[in-house]
Amino acid sequence: MEPLYNGRAVINESSGHIEIIIPTRKVYFFIIVFCIWLIPFGIGGTVGIIAMFLAPDVPVFAPIIALLFLGAIVTFVGRMLWWMIAGKEVIEIDYNTLQITRKGLLFSKPWVYDIKECRDFRSIDNPFTNAFPLMIKSSVFSIAANTGTIAFDYGMKTIKFAGAIDEAKGNTLLIC
Repeated sequence: MEPLYNGRAVINESSGHIEIIIPTRKVYFFIIVFCIWLIPFGIGGTVGIIAMFLAPDVPVFAPIIALLFLGAIVTFVGRMLWWMIAGKEVIEIDYNTLQITRKGLLFSKPWVYDIKECRDFRSIDNPFTNAFPLMIKSSVFSIAANTGTIAFDYGMKTIKFAGAIDEAKGNTLLIC
């Protein structure tokens, strides 16, 4: 008989407060590719920028534009890499609020919702699961604010979260 799978989410309960911690899935292929890509890009970009500063006939704004471009790319890829390595979604529910925080994601703020206005909690099949069968969606696309397996209606908007779990675990969390 195959052992029962308990899932990835950690549920902590205390009086009037529930905390659900969902770590991101580690897609080691992309972690290795991003690390290999960042190292030569960072070294080559740094050497290129230093060379531009030392070159006598380069316009003054060219190194600044190159530095901004290099910084933007390294920040974007580094943010995705850090999310894949150390990211987790923390969902906190108390009497009045539902708070969704993406810890380990640089430059992110928690989303706080009034629990009385949250309607129709449901587990949905994430469309990225079918498009990307290697679970790429949970590490790369869950950086976007509105992806996930669990959804609810908040006013005129549908909020989605818990991108690193499958639909069965989403149903289990909704029952709890």
